[in-house]
Amino acid sequence: MPPWARPGRDAGAARAQADGAPGARDAEELIEVHRLGLPELAALMAGGDMLLPSVVTCFLALERLRAQGLVD
Repeated sequence: MPPWARPGRDAGAARAQADGAPGARDAEELIEVHRLGLPELAALMAGGDMLLPSVVTCFLALERLRAQGLVD
């Protein structure tokens, strides 16, 4: 296990502060929230409409949930 993934270790998480005057977002910063089941998520991931980092994030999250026994 990499050192940054050890349980209980503070990975140096940033202490987030609200930005009082945020700049405009770039086109790739558009965030959409969807609620869907696992079959629909699989189809979305394979459909070519998601950016690769989002696909990888979903895949890794699903692997973690499977390892924890939270999804089949």
